[in-house]
Amino acid sequence: MLSPSNSIVLSDADYWQRKVEDEFVIQPILALLAAGWPVAMIWECALRKPEQVTVATDRLSL
Repeated sequence: MLSPSNSIVLSDADYWQRKVEDEFVIQPILALLAAGWPVAMIWECALRKPEQVTVATDRLSL
């Protein structure tokens, strides 16, 4: 469960972290794969430098 500050609630944090990951990450990916779509996940932190963006887009264009 997310608090107003968009952070994981501290009580039973492990449960809520798994729930958020499942609902907002895993389930949408599984739905796209089931529909036949390719899925690529790129984390924002992996794109901090321009050369990282180039590498990521090159890999997606294969």
